[in-house]
Formats: sequence, structure tokens, C-alpha cells
Amino acid sequence: MPACAVIFDFDGVIANTEDIHLQGYNHALSAAEKSLGRKIHITPEIYSNRYIVFGSRDGFAHMLSDVGIIPQEDIIEKLCQLKNQFLESQLGAVAEPLPGIRPLLKFLSSNGCLCAICSGARRVEIIQLIGALGLESHFCSIVSVDDVQNSKPDPEGYLKTYSRLKELQPELTAEHVIVIEDTQGGASAAKAAGFRVIGVATTSRIESVHQWAHWAVPDLSHLDHMDIARWLGMSRQ
Repeated sequence: MPACAVIFDFDGVIANTEDIHLQGYNHALSAAEKSLGRKIHITPEIYSNRYIVFGSRDGFAHMLSDVGIIPQEDIIEKLCQLKNQFLESQLGAVAEPLPGIRPLLKFLSSNGCLCAICSGARRVEIIQLIGALGLESHFCSIVSVDDVQNSKPDPEGYLKTYSRLKELQPELTAEHVIVIEDTQGGASAAKAAGFRVIGVATTSRIESVHQWAHWAVPDLSHLDHMDIARWLGMSRQ
């Protein structure tokens, strides 16, 4: 059996934290309203269609630019601090990972498949939540927004994750790596890095996911483990 790996996005794939991120953005924008000189509120639809793929820093920069505000570094830094404080106070409310995550990780680990995380979230958020959910032992590598110069949809994070996986399994090839994503921008980053994508309809309609993923499922509880084994080359049947 060839070496194989599955790279997981975090928000919207492992845990349902996108609502918390949106609340964090709006909390920060509201708290900084006087400094910004205007009220900015991001709706769920706009967040999903425009900003969901970005890390906080890039997300705020785009939000400000989109309303005609020059995204100065000191303002972005303050907004990120406000959002980060909000997130750290709210992540404890996430009691379970998304459907299908636990059995899929158990299946992959028991069959010697490497599992990693590549996310636009901060490392502290990822570590805090996978620790609380008891999932940390399944992942051999985590690449967060703290580790890259360019966040998704740039492929830098996925290329860095692949490089780290190659250090652990030098015989690993891109052909035997699958990425699991919930956004088109994340899928674009994975494809640009040379990987196939399983799309989950956590934040998009399944009809949309079919358009940008090689395989699409409502959530990972609908993913047949024998299918992913075959796609990874773990099974020749």
C-alpha cells in the first residue's frame, strides 16, 4: 500500500466554527465603529460568498477596502485583537466535531494514513479546539495562518503541509493526497497545490460544492470509507 495522506481544513470541516468567526468579525467591527468612522456589519450571506476563505487579517483588509476604507496596519491589528479575544471566549461552546469526523479519523489512522490540518485559523484556536475535542493525537502536522505569508486561496499553506508530510513519509506523492474543504477558495488553493478535493456542504449548497470539488458530500458522515480508501490507493478494489 502506498504512503497516503488526508489534509483537513479546520473551520467548517472539523468543527462548526464559522458562525463564531462571523460573530467575531462583527463584534470587532462594532467595537471599532468610532475608529472606523462608520458602521460595518457582515451578513451571513456576504460572509459565505466573499470572506469565508480568508484568515482574519486578510478578511478585515478586504472588508474595509470593500467599503472604501484604507486598511491601515494599526486598525487591522486592533480588529484582529478584538476578534481573537472574542473567539477565545467562545470556542468552549463547541462540544462536538462535525458529523463523520471521529469515525473517519479513526479509520484513516488505523490504516496508516497520515492526517494533517491546513487552515486559515490561528494555531492557538486549532490547538485549543482539537484538544478539547480529544482529536489532537490524529494529526501529525498543523499549518495555520501563523505559518504562511499568503493565506487561502493561495496554495502556500497546502504546499507547506505537503512538504512537512514528505519529511515524515518521503515516498508520499501528490497522487495519494486528498484535501477536505468546505469552501471554493480553499478548494482552489488545494487544486493549485496539485491535490484532489472532497467538498463538504457545511457552508455551501451541495449543488455548488459539486462544481468545485472532485467529490461532494453533505457532511463526512455520508463519506463511504471504502471510497476514500480507493481514492487514496489504500484499496485497489
